[in-house]
Parts: sequence; structure tokens; C-alpha cells
Amino acid sequence: MKIVRIRRGVLFWFFLLTPILQFYISPYIPIKAALVGGIAISIFVFLSLFVVGIFFGRAPCGWIMPCGGFQETCFYINDKKIFAGKKDRIKYVIWALWFTALLVILLSQIGKLHIDLWFALDHGISVSQPLYYIPYYLVLIILFSLCMGLGKRALCHYGCWIAPFMIFGRKLGNTLRLPGLRLKADQLKCTDCQTCNKVCPMGIDVSSLVKSGKMEHSECILCAECSNACPAQVMRFTFTRYECNRS
Repeated sequence: MKIVRIRRGVLFWFFLLTPILQFYISPYIPIKAALVGGIAISIFVFLSLFVVGIFFGRAPCGWIMPCGGFQETCFYINDKKIFAGKKDRIKYVIWALWFTALLVILLSQIGKLHIDLWFALDHGISVSQPLYYIPYYLVLIILFSLCMGLGKRALCHYGCWIAPFMIFGRKLGNTLRLPGLRLKADQLKCTDCQTCNKVCPMGIDVSSLVKSGKMEHSECILCAECSNACPAQVMRFTFTRYECNRS
């Protein structure tokens, strides 16, 4: 239970830091900066998350993302679960359109490009003036509406422009057979109680993954909720190659 409490506490504190961090992960700021030839710090953040994804998958989604912290706070109001499925691919379309637009703009400014890490930031703070509270509260309203209308971590499922960076990073790491943080299951201990399915905030059929011996899913945020709730202690974290998860 301790690791789950730590994760939830860390995630909540990162949500409280949203006024500082918002522009670091904003999809709008890098495009706005690119239009005037600037390369904002958020581009380097996204590239860093791709690298992090190679070794830690989507763990940042479950541990440090401010949007994730707000969405999990909404669990207390609406705990309707969204089951992982084909609709999750919507976020890839959104990511592809946004990322393509960003690349096209950057290429159009190729002769003017310069690094402007602190674009729209004042001493590293995102919400540094009253006007910036408009996008801040707008984001919170959108997140709240999605969680109330669709269910748990709706943005993570359908609209996140950040998740694909980590997902593609994870796929690259698996392809190159690099070690990474992942869950490993002892199939023989599983009693098929379905507790892991009930507690998974991303609506993953964890029980089926355990039975298959392949504890890998693009929607897994490595939040440890399943391993913590499992009465038979079937799952545990390990830092190993993907092939080591196979039966």
C-alpha cells in the first residue's frame, strides 16, 4: 500500500505545480514559438519523454503528469471506468496532426530557427501573469468535463498528445531489447479473482495479461494499483528486457 500512497501523493503535488509546469507540456506553446522561429523548452521535454519511455514506458503518466493528478482527483466524483480498446487510437490521430503541424512550421522557419527555451515563461513559471490564468482554467475545465462525461483518465485514453512519445519510446526499447521498468507476473499464483481488473485506472484487462505471461500494454501507466491490490501477490516490478516477461 505504501508505494500506491507515495505515487498518489507525488502525482497530486505535481498537479498543484500545474501553474508552473503547464507551458512545459503544452501543445500550443511549441507551435506559437515555432511561428516566430523559436524552439521552446517543451520540444526538449517531449523528446526527453520519448527517451524516458524507452526505459520506463508510460510511468510518467502515472507518477508525475499534472493532468494525471487532476484526473485522479476527479475519481472521487466520477469513478466510471473507461476500458482500454480501439477508441484509444484517437489520441494517435490527434498527436499525428499536431506533430505534423509542428514539424511543417519548424521546417518553414528553418533559416530563422533559434533556441528560445523560456518562450512565454517568466523565470520558468507558466502562469506568470493574470492573462495566463485563462488557458490554465480552460484546461482544467476541459479535463473536468472529459472526466465527468467519459470517465477515468479520459484524456489519457483519447486526447493526450504526450502519451505517444512514451509509447513509441517503449516500443523502440522493446525492439532493441533494452531493459526497462515493467511488471512481471507469476502465472501459477494467479487465482483469477479479477481484483487487478477492478482497480486498474486505465481499464486494462490485467488478468488476461497475467494469463498470457506478457505484461505489456500501451495503456499501462505503471501505477502499481494492480500489483498492490493483488491478494496473491502475483505481480511485481522489475527492470528487465521485454522477452523476460514472456512465458
